[in-house]
Amino acid sequence: MAAQVDHDTTEDLMRSKLRGEPNDLVFSLISADNAFNPATIFELDETTITSHDAPVPRNSYVRLKHWESNTWVHSTSLPIDKDEEKPIMWKIGCAKIKEDKEAFQLIPVPPIEVRDLDFATDASKMLQVFADKMFANQLLMNDKRSLVTLLTDLIFFVAEYETGGDPLEIQLNNPNRERQKLMREQNILQQVFRLLKSPFVEFGNKASGLMMADLKDSKHGLQPIFRLCYRILKHSQQSYRKNQEYIAKQFGFMQHHIGYDVLAEETITALLHSNRQLLEKHITRKEIDTFVNLVKSNKDYKFLEYLSDLCVANNEAIPSTQELICNVVLKTKENATILIDTK
Repeated sequence: MAAQVDHDTTEDLMRSKLRGEPNDLVFSLISADNAFNPATIFELDETTITSHDAPVPRNSYVRLKHWESNTWVHSTSLPIDKDEEKPIMWKIGCAKIKEDKEAFQLIPVPPIEVRDLDFATDASKMLQVFADKMFANQLLMNDKRSLVTLLTDLIFFVAEYETGGDPLEIQLNNPNRERQKLMREQNILQQVFRLLKSPFVEFGNKASGLMMADLKDSKHGLQPIFRLCYRILKHSQQSYRKNQEYIAKQFGFMQHHIGYDVLAEETITALLHSNRQLLEKHITRKEIDTFVNLVKSNKDYKFLEYLSDLCVANNEAIPSTQELICNVVLKTKENATILIDTK
C-alpha cells in the first residue's frame, strides 16, 4: 500500500474538513507492487500513551501517518468503483491535518489466510507467465504439464478439496467466499480468460496460427487445459454474485467455445441458472439457436439439459426464455427433427 497525490476534484465532507488550507495537497492510498518504495512506509501512532519505541500491541487502536508526505490516513465517502451500480469500495485518503477519530484497529490475520493469499498471488503470477508463453506460441510440453498441475491445484484450492482424485468431478457444496474472492482480486480469473483467448487467431494471436476449430485437435493439447479453466470459472462463481457479474462480462467470448467439449456450456448455464438478472440479459434467440443446433448435430441429450436449465433461475421459471425455446423448437420445421414423432 502506498500514497500518491489525488487529483480527484470530487469532495466529500470528511475530505473538506481535513484538507486544511485550500492549496494543500490531498493524497489517496493505492496498491503498490514495490515493497522498497518509500511511499509504502507508514508510522503507527498509538491512541494510548506508551513508552518511547515500545512495541505496538496487537488489537490496539492506532492512527497512521504516511512518512514520505507527512500526512495522516483518513476515511472518505468517495467511491472507487463509481461505475458500478452499487459501489462498495471507498477511497482512503491522507491529509496534513490529524483527526483523532481516524483510528484503525490492528487485527492479527490467521495464518491460513496468509497462506491462502500467498498461494493465490504466486498462482496468478505463474498463470501470467504461461499465458504470455501461450500467446508467443512458446508453450512447450513441459510447460503444459506444469500448467495442468497448477490449474488442478487451483480447483482443489477454490473447492477446499484435498488433493487427489479427478478435479473435473469435484462438486462444490459449501463455497468458500474468501477463496472465491481471492480468485478475482488476485487476478486469477483474469489470467484464466487470457489462457482461453491466447492461442487463437480470432483473438489477436497471429503467431500461433491456431483457429478455434483446432481446439479439438489433440496434438495441440489445449482441450484438457481449457476444461480445467472452465471448471475454475464454474467453482469461482457459485453462489457469489460479485464473481458472477465479473465472469458474465466475458459471456460473449465464452460462447465461442460452445460445442468444443471444454465445459463452456456447463459453465455458462451454471452461471445463468443461479442469476435471473444475468440470464434475462444475456440469453437471446442467437444463444437458443446455438444450443438447438448442437442438439441436432451432436444428438447429445446434455444440450437439451442445458436448454432446460436456461428456463429456470433459482427455481423460478423464466417466461422470456421459455417463449424463445418454444418459438425455435416448435414453430420451425427445420428444428422438428430434434423431437420424437409419435402417432
